[in-house]
Amino acid sequence: MKVQPAEALRDESRNILNFILVTIMIKLYFKQAFHLLGENKLLSSISIIGTALAIAMIMVIVITLRATIAPLHRKPIVTGCLFSGLPDFKVSPT
Repeated sequence: MKVQPAEALRDESRNILNFILVTIMIKLYFKQAFHLLGENKLLSSISIIGTALAIAMIMVIVITLRATIAPLHRKPIVTGCLFSGLPDFKVSPT
């Protein structure tokens, strides 16, 4: 089924209108967020610092666990190129 020019124009104008509405909504969300942050600065700063510390501690825990669990190999393990289209090759330990 072929799309008529009038229908294509209507769809394009609908997409543009959607984009404008979403842009206005995002600007409104940011305005509301900054207004709420400005209302009570002490509670806002405590919650922001608490969230940042929680994220930082989770990152420290994950990085520490990955570093202790990661195996240490003396020789390189290369079995081949999977996605390059090149033939398989092997690396001999030196």
